[in-house]
Amino acid sequence: MTIIYASLLIAWKVDGEAACATDYDSAYFKTYLDDSGDYRILEGNYCPGYDWSYQSTPAYAGTKDFEYSIPATPVNCTSPTYVDSYGGHIGFALNGVPIFAPYDESGRDAIDYESGSFDHCGGHVKDKSSLINTLVFWQHPPGRYHYHSMPGDRYPDDHSDDANLDFELCSDVTDWYTEADGDHSPIVGFMIDGYAIYGPQGEDGDVPTDLDECGGHATGEITHLLTTTHSLTHSLIYSLTYSCTHSLTYSFTHPDLGFYHYHFSSLFPYSVSCLWGQMDGTVNHKIGNMKECEVSDVQWSYTTDDSLGDYSLSYGGDGGDASQNYFFVVLLLLMAALALVYTLKEFYLFIMREKRLFDGNSGGFRARGDISNVVSGVPVAQ
Repeated sequence: MTIIYASLLIAWKVDGEAACATDYDSAYFKTYLDDSGDYRILEGNYCPGYDWSYQSTPAYAGTKDFEYSIPATPVNCTSPTYVDSYGGHIGFALNGVPIFAPYDESGRDAIDYESGSFDHCGGHVKDKSSLINTLVFWQHPPGRYHYHSMPGDRYPDDHSDDANLDFELCSDVTDWYTEADGDHSPIVGFMIDGYAIYGPQGEDGDVPTDLDECGGHATGEITHLLTTTHSLTHSLIYSLTYSCTHSLTYSFTHPDLGFYHYHFSSLFPYSVSCLWGQMDGTVNHKIGNMKECEVSDVQWSYTTDDSLGDYSLSYGGDGGDASQNYFFVVLLLLMAALALVYTLKEFYLFIMREKRLFDGNSGGFRARGDISNVVSGVPVAQ
């Protein structure tokens, strides 16, 4: 019975989550700044807005409304938070699809070990645990459709041996993401620390060669002002005091974006191996570094001049009517009815057993009472 009730509980939870439909309007995603301007809102339903059914994990893409807040201006820490030991999403693409860490559940390269189940856009559905798959035996339960590498990359495992731009993107992604030869890649999404992630092209459309350990860099025109003042006092016959000030301004220009950002790459880790920003753990409860983050002296400004500070976007329709297999709902209700009948039967048998035991004990007490009366010499009333 424990197994039956556990199955019903899990089934109720997973069967109530409908499958994403396969058209553009079935997706719903928006990103915008909240009224305070302090947080970027990510709002959607996890559906990609195209036919995800070509993926081959034993699960279907489930739809569920979400709304997360990430820093509009990321807070840079002195040391990064590595994502190799965390599961789940570490970012969102601009079509509302989660970006997962580049590792599988065993900590291995996800492209090497999971790309065989990817669909035509490089995504697949995270399957439930084997226990849930066993308990919910009548269907494949819902999961999260997600990417491990550049969204839309049809064959990420075919060009992962070196840093290159040999990305063949599916048309369902190029509808909202378009590269231009000789230009920096456009934005692809936001990581959960607030930093944006861009496509594989850097300055002049080339592969970036200065990415840090996390998979990002900061470039642009930066000007530093160094001012030193020296004051010297000499006591002469007339007590003369003088001072001199030296100011040095130096700058370098790297015509890129002017603020820190991540890049997708053909090489492992494909997106990021770590995150520099401060995170409160609300987007992914496994990654929260509010206590551990020592705020760095180096911070980057995301102003409207950067064309990112007030960035907003909408993708998909209103979410549409997601498909729901009502056969399983009916089967679930039938199982619940059978479980109820079984429980009532067991309860009835329990009551009957207790009644017989009670009657038997009562007769025994009377018999023992008769014997004690005889032994004590007290006449027994007839």
